[in-house]
Amino acid sequence: MTAMHIDFAHPIKRYPKWIRLGVFALGLLSIFALLMLIKQVKTQIATQNQVVLAKQQHAQPIKLDAQFGLSWEAAIKTQQHLNRPWLETLSMLESVQANHQNIALLSATPNAVKAEIMLTGEAQQFDDISLFLAALKKHPMIKDAVLQNQQLFETETGKQVVQFNVVLAWQVVEKLVM
Repeated sequence: MTAMHIDFAHPIKRYPKWIRLGVFALGLLSIFALLMLIKQVKTQIATQNQVVLAKQQHAQPIKLDAQFGLSWEAAIKTQQHLNRPWLETLSMLESVQANHQNIALLSATPNAVKAEIMLTGEAQQFDDISLFLAALKKHPMIKDAVLQNQQLFETETGKQVVQFNVVLAWQVVEKLVM
């Protein structure tokens, strides 16, 4: 038996040498152009840093007046309102509500600008709402608790429920939190 030689490989069409060299040269040229661009950007950044440092050295100190002091105090108060520890506040509401099982809190809507929280809830009787308000007013975090409205509703089961809205004003902490 004679050996048979079968070649399944396809011949590779090679481009002419001048085309291969041209593509290689374009690649090298592109790399060189990118390196030059990077060098130019680094130079611009260094120049801008020097300009900023020079301006900082020649900056005039700020002169404070009485009006600035008042503005600063207002800014601190605003920051204190906005930095309200919401987790602590919600924990406080849950603890007060846990001691009043006949109260169901449905929503709590904070208003950081006014330093208030609007509570919406339900109770079985109006007396439960009065006790809940008294407990809120005794809490050190709360400056005031005001019942805005209440309505008597009948549930699907025929049970009567009092739905209410309360506005809580919280105490503003007098130290700056940063």
